[in-house]
Amino acid sequence: GFSTRTSFADVLDEMFFGSTTQKQETNIELSIPFEKSILGGDVDFVVNSVNARTIRVKLPEGIKDGEQLRIHQNNAPDILLTVRVQPDPIFSRKGNDVYCEIPVNYAQLALGSTVRVRTVYGSHVEVKIPIGTQTGTMLKLAHLGVRHNGAKGDMYVTLTLSVPKNLTKKQREFLEAFAKEAGMKW
Repeated sequence: GFSTRTSFADVLDEMFFGSTTQKQETNIELSIPFEKSILGGDVDFVVNSVNARTIRVKLPEGIKDGEQLRIHQNNAPDILLTVRVQPDPIFSRKGNDVYCEIPVNYAQLALGSTVRVRTVYGSHVEVKIPIGTQTGTMLKLAHLGVRHNGAKGDMYVTLTLSVPKNLTKKQREFLEAFAKEAGMKW
């Protein structure tokens, strides 16, 4: 009697749990551009099984590098999709915050200025540089970072001094006169 119950429990176990734990799954890495990870949206990828086929998946907004999506298929193993986000030449990401560097000139830092900065969403915002700002200063732009699961990150802009390489004779004379007047050594 007892052994029958045990084997029946084993059969039930296999019916309800074995099918999920023992089911084969296909692991696929999908490389996406940084911008696609921010905006989300549809992306196509090819599954090479017996016959190659294209599958479209909708990526959520703000998906992170290494995040996994499980795609259920009829009459085929699940696909475990690991997202790999390609680096961006301008933006980097930590959590939901986005970072970038903006080159500015000495006059913009010393005299104050307003610069147009592109966001990760493709729009532009006006950023005010206060008078006397130092190179390397990081300005926080609230809520312009990554939107992910209802949260909004911030954008941090680091101002870096861009020094001209080729001064004309007149520009050099002006700069030397300014440096003398300001008591700067060179």
